[in-house]
Amino acid sequence: MSIIISLGILLIFYLNNNLYEFIDLCILETKEFCRNGKITLIELIKNITLIAVSIITMLIIRKKKIANIQNIVILVCFAIGANLVILPIVNKHHVIMASFLWEIILLYEIYQILGLLFEIKQINNVLKAVSIVLVLITITKSVSLIFIDRGKVRITDKQNAFYGAKIDKETLNEIEEVTKYINDKKRQGKNIKIFSSTAMFYTLKMEIDNWYFDMPLIGNMGKNSEGKVIYKIHTLENTLMLMENENYKSNYQFMNNVRQYVKNNYKKVDELYSYDIYEIN
Repeated sequence: MSIIISLGILLIFYLNNNLYEFIDLCILETKEFCRNGKITLIELIKNITLIAVSIITMLIIRKKKIANIQNIVILVCFAIGANLVILPIVNKHHVIMASFLWEIILLYEIYQILGLLFEIKQINNVLKAVSIVLVLITITKSVSLIFIDRGKVRITDKQNAFYGAKIDKETLNEIEEVTKYINDKKRQGKNIKIFSSTAMFYTLKMEIDNWYFDMPLIGNMGKNSEGKVIYKIHTLENTLMLMENENYKSNYQFMNNVRQYVKNNYKKVDELYSYDIYEIN
């Protein structure tokens, strides 16, 4: 049944002329992602160790018949699937996400093995005390977030794409000034493209057709992503491109080669906050 459903979905993509884009963005991009080379070895070793220890412990529990391992087997199946999030970018964030379920499994296995000890009053009291301390730490951290966010402004306009979000005043001022600048240039008949990982601050609200420039990260645009972007830029006319400048702390996947291409081939006409502005005729 799942094969039939998958073939049906592919047929729908084909009939809507989206099959190539689907393959390009969901399959062919894997090689592009690997170019990022951001492998966090320590976290990866930790993940592999957790997997090995969890599975070995599961086999011990099964052999010794300490407990019913049905729940553990179910959790292991979920954890194996969760490990797929590591690929194709093996960075710290993805590896930690993949490790989370394995940590839960290992704790659950320890609980099963030491179950009889938890019935001892003294040990039970210690566990209760530790639990209370952990709850108090969690409450303290939660309350502290209130004071950390005091310098931020909550978006209350229900028509705003970011309704409910909290943004610091400096970022909010930048958004307002850049929005005003874009509107002024659009009234002058200029097309606008924003090449930045924060482009959606403007493109969502102003309904700007920004192509893939909203998230210009290596691997996000399929095969030969940087070449594809450079070709797209080359076809633009009567356009102002707001390019995330080199002083901005970009994501490590940011397409620096594309930024250098624009810098070398087009005239810089302005600067505004984190953007260098280039004219493309």
